Amino acid sequence: MEILIWLQAIGIGIGIGIGIGIGIGATLICSLGLNKH
Repeated sequence: MEILIWLQAIGIGIGIGIGIGIGIGATLICSLGLNKH
Protein backbone atom coordinates (compact mmCIF):
# COMPACT_ATOMS: atom_id res chain seq x y z
CA MET A 1 0.00 0.00 0.00
CA GLU A 2 2.95 2.33 0.56
CA ILE A 3 3.64 2.24 -3.18
CA LEU A 4 0.20 3.74 -3.85
CA ILE A 5 0.89 6.53 -1.35
CA TRP A 6 4.21 7.27 -3.06
CA LEU A 7 2.57 7.27 -6.49
CA GLN A 8 -0.12 9.67 -5.26
CA ALA A 9 2.51 11.96 -3.71
CA ILE A 10 4.56 11.93 -6.92
CA GLY A 11 1.43 12.56 -9.01
CA ILE A 12 0.42 15.50 -6.84
CA GLY A 13 3.98 16.88 -6.97
CA ILE A 14 4.07 16.63 -10.75
CA GLY A 15 0.62 18.20 -11.03
CA ILE A 16 1.61 21.14 -8.82
CA GLY A 17 4.90 21.53 -10.70
CA ILE A 18 3.15 21.59 -14.08
CA GLY A 19 0.52 23.99 -12.74
CA ILE A 20 3.15 26.41 -11.39
CA GLY A 21 5.19 26.07 -14.59
CA ILE A 22 2.18 26.92 -16.78
CA GLY A 23 1.28 29.80 -14.46
CA ILE A 24 4.79 31.29 -14.60
CA GLY A 25 5.01 30.69 -18.36
CA ALA A 26 1.67 32.39 -18.98
CA THR A 27 2.68 35.31 -16.76
CA LEU A 28 5.99 35.74 -18.63
CA ILE A 29 4.27 35.50 -22.03
CA CYS A 30 1.62 38.03 -20.98
CA SER A 31 4.21 40.44 -19.55
CA LEU A 32 6.37 40.15 -22.67
CA GLY A 33 3.31 40.65 -24.86
CA LEU A 34 2.29 43.76 -22.91
CA ASN A 35 5.83 45.15 -23.09
CA LYS A 36 5.90 44.75 -26.88
CA HIS A 37 2.75 46.81 -27.30
